[in-house]
Amino acid sequence: MHLMDINRVGVLLKIEKISLNSLKESEIIKFTSDRLQENLDKSFEWYDEIFLITNNSKECGFFYLKQNNSRLILKFFLKHDIPNFGELKNFLKQEFQESEIKYVVISLHEKSQNVFNNFKSIDTVLRYERKQNLKIKIDKLPLDFVINNIVNDYDELARFLEIVFNKDEDYCKSNWKKIIELYTNSDLPKIEILIENNDEIIGSIIGLKSTQNKYYIHTIGVSPDYRGKKIGKKLMYKFLQQTNNSTTYLSVFDSAEIARRLYEAFGFKIQKTLSIYCRIKDL
Repeated sequence: MHLMDINRVGVLLKIEKISLNSLKESEIIKFTSDRLQENLDKSFEWYDEIFLITNNSKECGFFYLKQNNSRLILKFFLKHDIPNFGELKNFLKQEFQESEIKYVVISLHEKSQNVFNNFKSIDTVLRYERKQNLKIKIDKLPLDFVINNIVNDYDELARFLEIVFNKDEDYCKSNWKKIIELYTNSDLPKIEILIENNDEIIGSIIGLKSTQNKYYIHTIGVSPDYRGKKIGKKLMYKFLQQTNNSTTYLSVFDSAEIARRLYEAFGFKIQKTLSIYCRIKDL
């Protein structure tokens, strides 16, 4: 299956591959946020294709598409709801159900009409945010546990995170070597905290300070052999100490109940849904 060949017309809905320059010149782009328009080139670097959606010959939206192993990643902008959304789902299902694609990940651009309710999801990625300062009592760690505020070996950290998240559902498994590589390439200021035992990483938290003076928790993980020892709580406490009580946010799967309880204990609250995961066969 070649993404370049996709161009389908439904009864009322037309889905057409277009170039980035064509998107910039389209009528629909005028209805997006200024921020989206300013960052079109940067946004598209990560995706493979752009598709324009027209309904009754009128431009009503577009989406980016990227095929990533067993996942099809879509990012939508819709000016308004479309009554024949089922045609778009049928288009996706017909094109990809015979491929190795098993899951569809759907997210939205700013100011987009919400399309999540049109899909049957198996999980949801939530954005949590913390604005208030909470006083939380933190137990001391065992004396042989060492806290370091720098990562000397990012390959070791990637291998550690592979172990931490090894038992995740297959739809949310990631290439941690690639993820950490992208993280290290960021020019934003970083906060990095490791907890080690006998020179072995048993817990880690890494994050970035954004240009809006907000902090983003990129990843927090605890070794399966050391869970239940308050290591996650200690990592979060140490990280938040370095933010000077600035707004801090993170993303987490809705199904990650233990992680969500930790974040909520520190005053994080759900701000919005970032994306949903669906099975291609359920479209």
